[in-house]
Amino acid sequence: LPFYMRYLGAEAYGLVGFYALLQTWFILLDIGLTGTMSRETARFQGGAVSAESMRRVFRAMEGLFIAIAVLGTMGLVFSADLLATRWLKVQTLGQDEVILSIQIMAFIVGMRWFCGLYRGVINGFEKQVWLSWFNAIMTTVKTVAAIPVLWIFGATPTVFFTYQLLIVLIETIVLVIKTY
Repeated sequence: LPFYMRYLGAEAYGLVGFYALLQTWFILLDIGLTGTMSRETARFQGGAVSAESMRRVFRAMEGLFIAIAVLGTMGLVFSADLLATRWLKVQTLGQDEVILSIQIMAFIVGMRWFCGLYRGVINGFEKQVWLSWFNAIMTTVKTVAAIPVLWIFGATPTVFFTYQLLIVLIETIVLVIKTY
């Protein structure tokens, strides 16, 4: 927190808080879907369901997760201007930078929520140790490594959220590969 406050400033750090709020709202959309996928994967792992049945459930869940992620992301992207001008009160940051930051946040939040499906499958396959290590590494890269990025490329919200977007892309690719 002190490093982010020093590099970004209080107002830009407020955008980070708004981003955390968006992530929390997206988690509410899960309504047990990740747990269901984890349970179904464990049932498959235990021999209670066939590979075909598991594949159908997984594809259905994947479609649902993709649809919700796309709808939520696009909703935030298209409402970024409204959120930046009417809901968030910025004084030192430019409106264009705040709008772009919200749009980048939308993609990050949608992708992070989408990763929950793959985390559920990995848990169901009893790969919790691997997932714990992966989560620890990704969290470290997202938080600690962001400080040198801000120092090198500029301490702006756009740089911070672009870096976060790059990390969530890597995170998604690794989780998809591990799941499949």
